[in-house]
Amino acid sequence: MFQKYFIILVMLLSLAGCTEGDTAKAENDNIFPYVKLFKSLISNQNTEKESLWIIVQFSETIDTNYGTHFILDNTLNKIDSSSSWSNENSQIWITSAHLDFQTPYVIVVSNYRNIPGETMNIFTTNFLFNKGETILSNHPANHIVISEICLGKFSADNIDDEFIELYNPTAFDISLINNDIRIYQASSTGDPMLVCNFSSTNHFMNDTLPSALTIPAYGFYLIVNENASSPLVSIGDAVVKDSRMTLSKNKRIYICSSGTPSQHDNIIDFIGFGETENHEGTEPALNPEDGCSLQRKAYGSSTLSSMSEGEQDFHKGNSEDSDDNKADFILTSSPIPQNSLSTVEDWR
Repeated sequence: MFQKYFIILVMLLSLAGCTEGDTAKAENDNIFPYVKLFKSLISNQNTEKESLWIIVQFSETIDTNYGTHFILDNTLNKIDSSSSWSNENSQIWITSAHLDFQTPYVIVVSNYRNIPGETMNIFTTNFLFNKGETILSNHPANHIVISEICLGKFSADNIDDEFIELYNPTAFDISLINNDIRIYQASSTGDPMLVCNFSSTNHFMNDTLPSALTIPAYGFYLIVNENASSPLVSIGDAVVKDSRMTLSKNKRIYICSSGTPSQHDNIIDFIGFGETENHEGTEPALNPEDGCSLQRKAYGSSTLSSMSEGEQDFHKGNSEDSDDNKADFILTSSPIPQNSLSTVEDWR
């Protein structure tokens, strides 16, 4: 009984926008590291009330004896539902015939762990569906991601006016030092080359470590070339030496935690764009032209229009990670580099 009410309490705090100190914290930096994606599918199109299947996909095998999940309405009342478990696919299938159209709901998944007895954790996501509509799958990342890349000429006729932007879609600040975060770049067929290691002073302008070495929860981090224009350098969290940062078309960018991209387990995220042999998914992302950028989507359903200023996904972060570079990124002619001081963007 205590566990039930503790879960509701934590969820209420989470929905209220509480900070790290208000909720139970995992032993690592991610609020729920084993949830990979959520899907919503409507079973038919003939009634005003109909079954909704929700698929909760875990990224690795976990123990179902130590978890719970349920659906709440917008007043936080529990909705009747049933569920089944697929050990083969590490999935929970939840269905309910008590969901209304044009009504917001919350699915709560808590304490499914591959190590029993860890600190309780919780993951929530909101959804709303319309009659006859299939809700596109969202794949929220649970780790740092590459959120935007500009290859040059962002605000001036300067090929070094380039940047790599990172986004933290988790509910906790992430230390670049403690997690030994490293950025690599590679040509279409070449070996990866280290852009920067955040514990190495000689990788940065003036041989000095950046003053900002943490990515805020739901926040950003901006890496720029030291030869970029003054406006871009002035907002860079990390200003990397020109000899180390040479972005161009037909490349790959990696985020690693210790080690190198050749050690696959060390790769946190990567993107291949243009004509490159290595990329996530079936095709690489498109090459951005000078002054343009590749921007990660907020959701699977996001478009260039919905991600534009003033539209519904503009302030929803960049958490979409279906492991398909072409599907996860859009080309934009209006890059907006954001740094660790920028307003945080909660995708939930």
